[in-house]
Amino acid sequence: MKKIELLIYVVFFMITVASCDYIQKDTYANNLKTMTARFHHELNDSLFKQNIRAKIYELKVIGYDTIDESYFMQQLVQELDKLEESANSSIDDCKDLVQPFPWEKPDAEEIAEIKKLRKEIRFYEKMRDYILNKKYKPSNNRYYLYKEFRKATYIDNNGKQNNYLDTLKIVFKSDLQMLKEDKDYPLEFRRLSYKILNYK
Repeated sequence: MKKIELLIYVVFFMITVASCDYIQKDTYANNLKTMTARFHHELNDSLFKQNIRAKIYELKVIGYDTIDESYFMQQLVQELDKLEESANSSIDDCKDLVQPFPWEKPDAEEIAEIKKLRKEIRFYEKMRDYILNKKYKPSNNRYYLYKEFRKATYIDNNGKQNNYLDTLKIVFKSDLQMLKEDKDYPLEFRRLSYKILNYK
């Protein structure tokens, strides 16, 4: 009798697991279908308003990943890297102008600009450290990163053509609505973005 009960339990467990797996796959498929439809609707409306025609040669919906606030923070880190690289490049340019020839007096404005750029770099490094060491208070909000490969040519009303060959990445909120306004983004991401963009 115990063997029969155990067998029934095992079968029931397998059915339950299979059912849960089916539900998850079904949910994923429905979410992907919704995101695809909403993204295409928004894109087509935007192209229509701007009088841009699209010739689609290849379009493949890749899928979506579940992400959190760390995804946005990583975008900030990448932006900080670019800003720091740009500042270092500007410093190199200024050094060439500080005293082009040994007999000339050092240029005070260029020296001041170098000091300013070095101060900017220290700020970028500080912000990067703040983000990478997660000194901010993360939210528990969930987002979806929709991905779609697209090969297309976009033609404006003047006949100018722009070729596109890349994977589009679009962020959706947990309610499957696209992120459109500032308020849709994580609060800490918005705060840090504003601080970085307005630093001078």
